[in-house]
Amino acid sequence: MYILMPTLIGLLGGLAGMTEGYRRTVFVLAAAFFSLALTFWLAYEGRSTALAHESAARARGALASSLSSAGRPLVAVLGNAIDAQDGGEFESSIQVLINRTLAIAQNQVGRMTGRSATRRSVLYLFETDSKLTRVAHEGRIDRVPRIDFNASRGDADRRVIDLARGEDVLLVNDVEQATPRYFSDYEGRPYRSFITIPVRTSRKSFGLLSVDSSEPDAFTEADVGFMALLAGMLAAGLALRERNTETQSGPTAELGSTSPALRKPGT
Repeated sequence: MYILMPTLIGLLGGLAGMTEGYRRTVFVLAAAFFSLALTFWLAYEGRSTALAHESAARARGALASSLSSAGRPLVAVLGNAIDAQDGGEFESSIQVLINRTLAIAQNQVGRMTGRSATRRSVLYLFETDSKLTRVAHEGRIDRVPRIDFNASRGDADRRVIDLARGEDVLLVNDVEQATPRYFSDYEGRPYRSFITIPVRTSRKSFGLLSVDSSEPDAFTEADVGFMALLAGMLAAGLALRERNTETQSGPTAELGSTSPALRKPGT
């Protein structure tokens, strides 16, 4: 399940980016459905083994409510993008998708632990094959996330680039107790734990989605599933945008040229 479902979601997202009309709608909605199914499965498995049946039932109900409130508006925004009549309307829908995804990630991911913490979400997209650039963030304002990661800077940045290119999710419960390899710490770091997940289809990675918390042990495996849902929705929307860009201006290069996700409409 851990391997099959993310692969299927990525495949559906990739197909959505390569088709048009009714087929595109079907693939996008199918990807959204299986993302939700994966998230529910992860949440159920993690919570049911950790809690008594009665408590687990309450937790599942709370999570179901959160997922429903998160999933429906994102699917609606993707539908608006599919039905957009022109480039401006389409781009507006994609920006709404990005903003709502980050707002949901910052507000909902990490709530299951019940810990009092401040959280922050951030999206980085590939500008070139060796550079990730911050395009949006939400939440804690005491210190903004770093603006980019560039593989030419050294091992720490290269590790982040490799993570974005791959398919693994990075969950760090406490950066002070279990520091990841190549982790680049800095004075005044405002977070203790974080989840980072690639935003990708089966064909291409678009970047990274991350949520961090001011408290350690702020995230669960259910939150990992929630992030998979959000990253899958973003990937589907960005695949659609890339497809529209290719349709308007001809084929674009694979990852390594300026990403369509960072271009303005019509460029």
